[in-house]
Amino acid sequence: MHASSDIPADSDSTLVVAILGGEQSRFAELVERYQKMVYGVAWSQLGNRDLAEEAAQQTFVKAYCYLATLRDTNKFRPWLAQIARNISVSLGRKRSKELSNSDRWDLLPAEKEENSSNELPDLKHELRETFGDLKNDHRQILTLFYLEGRNIKELSATLALSESAVKTRLSRARKALRGELEKRMGNTLDDLTPAHSLVPLVMSGLPTAAPLGATTKLATLGKTSGYLTKLGAFAWLNLLSSIPFFFLMYHYSKRQAETYQDGKEHDFRRKIILQHPLNVFLLFIIINLVVALMILQGFSFHTLFQLLCLLCLFGVWQGLQLLKVNRSEYAQAQVIVPALQLLAFFLIGFFQFHFVTFLAAMTLANLVLYRASDSMPFRMDYNLFLRAATDGLSIIETKMDDQHEFSRSKLEQFAKFLGSHWLIRDYQLTNRHLELFLPHAKPRILQEWIPSQFYSSRVVIDQQGHCEAFMHAKDAKAIKELTKNESTPAMLTEKVQEALEFSLRQFDSGKLELAIDTLCQIHEDQVFKKKESKAIAFKMIGKIGIGAGILAVVMFIIAWYFGEGSFF
Repeated sequence: MHASSDIPADSDSTLVVAILGGEQSRFAELVERYQKMVYGVAWSQLGNRDLAEEAAQQTFVKAYCYLATLRDTNKFRPWLAQIARNISVSLGRKRSKELSNSDRWDLLPAEKEENSSNELPDLKHELRETFGDLKNDHRQILTLFYLEGRNIKELSATLALSESAVKTRLSRARKALRGELEKRMGNTLDDLTPAHSLVPLVMSGLPTAAPLGATTKLATLGKTSGYLTKLGAFAWLNLLSSIPFFFLMYHYSKRQAETYQDGKEHDFRRKIILQHPLNVFLLFIIINLVVALMILQGFSFHTLFQLLCLLCLFGVWQGLQLLKVNRSEYAQAQVIVPALQLLAFFLIGFFQFHFVTFLAAMTLANLVLYRASDSMPFRMDYNLFLRAATDGLSIIETKMDDQHEFSRSKLEQFAKFLGSHWLIRDYQLTNRHLELFLPHAKPRILQEWIPSQFYSSRVVIDQQGHCEAFMHAKDAKAIKELTKNESTPAMLTEKVQEALEFSLRQFDSGKLELAIDTLCQIHEDQVFKKKESKAIAFKMIGKIGIGAGILAVVMFIIAWYFGEGSFF
């Protein structure tokens, strides 16, 4: 009769597989195994026995219906506990609203009295009883320290003990109090079991249809549904909100492209600006695929945000590198925006702030970018090799004075002068030379995240003002693709060297306007139809981004309030 009790119970994984295979009755074993755990989770959230029982029943029914979405069958217990928490939060909120309405109209007084016995135990009473059971010396030192507010030094004088002895006795007293309280609460929680077995109630409430996964086709559908569910609100919110935004971004990129002057000499600018939305979209897809993969591999959302902090730290560092050579509002925004993202990711990842924190940070970031849009670079020809290929450099042949030496500070000032006009991304200065790192000829978002020292064309200037330019292969390929210019890399390199050498000499002489004109032969009024129109499209995108961010925050709050309490 008792032989069956010696047979090991099937594992959760075995039972889940059997249920998905069509053995519905075996779900009763899971209910029997976890009814106390689910009931305890529900009670800890609701503090009411009747509501906890209702939540437990709903939990098991929902778990059965979505059983096929469980990717790892060995994780049935935590998966079930999460369902219980979500349902309890939703049920508790619904109950609070009902009680609020009844208070407003002074309804249901009898029900309130009836349910009063189901509420949480009197914790003050439990603490008072536990405190009374402690030894006299433990009770004494805890009373002096916590109730009378005396510090260690005062306790030492009152008890005639050394401060180290007081600290030891206080530590032991705390440990004794904690142990007794845990014992009392443990005994109380052990009594938290449903008034009767939930198995018959749950099994009678299950749908007659088998759960997803009972057939091969449904199993595939269930697994797919599980994957999509795993992506969570983060990926879905990004997908749904970003696709229309990318269409708008492309539309306004076209408008921005129309601000350039007509003529084939400006075709390359239009190509670059129209390719930007596609680059952003591809980056978005890559990021979401990586995030989805990490989620499916079991990374928690908080872990994801912790990892994203590293990415934002690098973004802040990149922004600071730019700020070293360019102090415009837009350059400052390149530091503020990733800093806002870093703050949001840090709060979410390490302090479990709500995801709406990120949405609020992005709204502020869009506002910062909008305010800085007037100083944003729009010419699309800041690479000196590209300017050499499009007649953007003014070459004036003059004989150099090899005897003249440029001071270290003068070379650094020249670097910052170039940076203020967006002609370099970064620089390195040694006692012997200045090394300039140029922006990419054809900007790509992924390239922008690679340090300039590893992936940029560069120019080295020695103390006599001699320049030696090095064009990166990626820039050479991009320039040929954009401009159809047949000049060899050596020819373009020579033009860049000559222009920079002349510009440096003019800068050293205090002729700043001539120094920049040498490197910018085509002025902005020759680039744009209307100088003030160059930022209009970007500002429109900024307004849409700010509005979308505010809307997303509002929608998240509404969804959180009327939904199940938490997305992450």
